[in-house]
Amino acid sequence: DGWSANVLIQELNTLYTAFIDGQSDPLPPLAIQYPDYAAWQRQWLSAERIQVQSDYWRTMLSDAPVLLDLPTDRPRPPEQSFAGQAVPIDLDVALTTALKRLSEQQGVTLFMTLLSAWGVVLSRLSGQDDVVIGTPSAGRSRQEVEPLIGFFVNTLALRMDLSGELTVAE
Repeated sequence: DGWSANVLIQELNTLYTAFIDGQSDPLPPLAIQYPDYAAWQRQWLSAERIQVQSDYWRTMLSDAPVLLDLPTDRPRPPEQSFAGQAVPIDLDVALTTALKRLSEQQGVTLFMTLLSAWGVVLSRLSGQDDVVIGTPSAGRSRQEVEPLIGFFVNTLALRMDLSGELTVAE
C-alpha cells in the first residue's frame, strides 16, 4: 500500500545514508511484526463482532444502488474485467487555497470537501441522488503498526444522499 511504500523509501534512504557514512544499521528493531497484526485482527474479528459489523453494513447498504449509471462513450463489455485506471487531476494553488479556506469555514477537512464535490459530479452525471463512493482507509489504527510494511488498507463505503436542493454547507 502507499503507506508501506513511504516506509520502505524512508528506510532505504536511512540505510543508504548510514552505509555511505560507514555506520551500522541505524533502524530501530520493530516492536511487532505483520503476523502480530494479523493475530490482533483475527482476535478483534470475533464471531460476535463480525456479525455486528456485517449486520451494520448490510443495513446501511441494503437499498444502495448496485450500479452508478454513468454515461459512457462505448457500450459496457458483456464480461467486465473490473480493471481500473487513474486519471490525475492537478488543482492549481489558487483553487487549492480557496478549497482549504472553504473547508475551514465549514469545519470539515479538505478530503471531505473534495469527496462531496465528487459525489455531486457523479450524481449529476448519472442522474442518481444516492451515490456510494469507495475510499481507501489506511487501517493503521494502532501506533505499533505505523512502521510496518504490509497491506493494511480497507475500502470504506461512503454513501451520500444528494436528493433535494443542496447548499454549499451541505
